[in-house]
Amino acid sequence: EEQMARASIRKIMLEGREDWKSEKKIKVITATWNCNNCPPGPGALKWLGKGNSSPHFYAIALQEMVGLRLRNVIMDSRSRVRPWILAIHSCIDGDSFESSYNLLMTKHLVGLLLVVFVRKDIYKFVLDIEKASIGCGTGGVGNKGAVAVRFNLFGSSFCFVNAHLAAHRENNSQRNSDYHRIISKMQFRYSPSSINAGKTSPRAARVLDHDYIFFLGDLNFRLNLNDDKLWMVYSNISRKEWGNLIKYDQLNAAREEGACFTDFEEAIISFPPTFKYMPKTDDYATGDGKNRMPAWCDRILWKAREKHRVEQYSYKSTSDVVNSDHKPVTGSFAVMIPVPNLKNEVTTQITRVSSTSALNDRLEYFNEKIIHGSFSSMEVVAAPSSPQSDSTTRASKDRNIGFGKVTARRKRHSSHKKLYSM
Repeated sequence: EEQMARASIRKIMLEGREDWKSEKKIKVITATWNCNNCPPGPGALKWLGKGNSSPHFYAIALQEMVGLRLRNVIMDSRSRVRPWILAIHSCIDGDSFESSYNLLMTKHLVGLLLVVFVRKDIYKFVLDIEKASIGCGTGGVGNKGAVAVRFNLFGSSFCFVNAHLAAHRENNSQRNSDYHRIISKMQFRYSPSSINAGKTSPRAARVLDHDYIFFLGDLNFRLNLNDDKLWMVYSNISRKEWGNLIKYDQLNAAREEGACFTDFEEAIISFPPTFKYMPKTDDYATGDGKNRMPAWCDRILWKAREKHRVEQYSYKSTSDVVNSDHKPVTGSFAVMIPVPNLKNEVTTQITRVSSTSALNDRLEYFNEKIIHGSFSSMEVVAAPSSPQSDSTTRASKDRNIGFGKVTARRKRHSSHKKLYSM
């Protein structure tokens, strides 16, 4: 009976129950930057300061981590990954003596790199972590494309996508095709029907199957203006009249037509076009014999099954970064997710478990931690465990989270060093 009760508790934890009454605000910071093959030197990420927000997740998307030359497409660009991850980690932790974040997962494809960090106090509760990639460039080899990381948190599924779509103003239809290739072909092991239960299925999950999707990157959409309108564009930029230019934005037009990013949301743009700048300056590229029409190439969009659960606090670009011909863009969010009120949900089950006093105390304490938003991985200790059946025992993947062992389908890494070397 104890095994049955524990199995029921595990099911409550992993499956999103409609009658959950408690909610938890999850803070997320996303950032995208086409770094134009620049190394992560001193000051390269000063725009990514931790500040005072202490979000639960950071999702950092880089494009052109290496140049998109044929040699880099063919050869392994992994040597650039670890320095960037270390630089990002150092930046978000600031001058803290002890790190507040764990590296959750990283995925790269040629010049694309997606890095997701999670705050240590909720690290133990992130399940079903996966990564995926897909190429969209010439021959699908990856000079353009996308990488993604997905996971579950208390039964809610999250997916972060870092994309670099086709370049140049005239390739608008190709960008739309790249987007549809990404959302239709990029696959994860967990099926949408059982995505919250940690089970696999022949029907793989895709990007749009998740509860919360953050799609960011150098999407490369331009302004639908001929080169003879360049003077008008610069004039509006100097006056900060973004609305006069946004109406020519290809991405907004495509969304209105239903060509791509259907039902995605984007905050109001209130910053200058993020492309194309002369590296080492804060000036748009001119005088090189080419017409460089500024554009908002770098974007952050999001989608949720229940939009009212997502609130975006900021959407901004940083103008003082001069390492690249792009400016970085950041977006901060709060996502309200349902969490289990364990004390109420499992009362009837606890009565069937031996040593109920100790287990009851741990459940009550754990529930208070969830409700009041005060997680601590040091304080989440295991209740007395019991022998598990073959169907529920996976010793190498089990995790103690306050009421016995809960199977977590996630890769366990022995150290950050191993993760950094991926």
